[in-house]
Amino acid sequence: ELEVLVGVLLQQQVNACCVEEAQGMEGAVGEGIFLEGSLLNHSCEPNCQFMYRICGPGEGAHPMQYVLCISDIGPGEELTVSYGDTARPVWERRSRFESSHWFRCQCARCERELTPGGLLDPSALARVGDKHGRALRSLLGATSGDPTAAAAAIRAL
Repeated sequence: ELEVLVGVLLQQQVNACCVEEAQGMEGAVGEGIFLEGSLLNHSCEPNCQFMYRICGPGEGAHPMQYVLCISDIGPGEELTVSYGDTARPVWERRSRFESSHWFRCQCARCERELTPGGLLDPSALARVGDKHGRALRSLLGATSGDPTAAAAAIRAL
């Protein structure tokens, strides 16, 4: 049925992982859906990342996904991975996730970066391209880095 086909295609679009490189194989490998990996939720401050290894001989070789912990994880803490490029500014990350995965990221990092202090943080400004960076730097200069003044200026826009 068409409904089932559309459902499968949507699941593929949301859950497919691009396997760009894997141990045991050079160059791009392809795309795959890994059931266990698709259970992990997104964070722009992930504590895990996906890695891939080629398993099996010859034509039966296939990529295997495994999860690598990249920070300390406490008991009961959720395992998270990033669904995209975390070096992008918050508004770009949110826009990409909305168009590719149909959700608005509300992870701790996105929420923190959307506060007046987060928007004016020098490390956040350094990640912003020239188009937006100039405006934010100008705002930072005009408000002398004061988060309250910056919030008022942002609201006035």
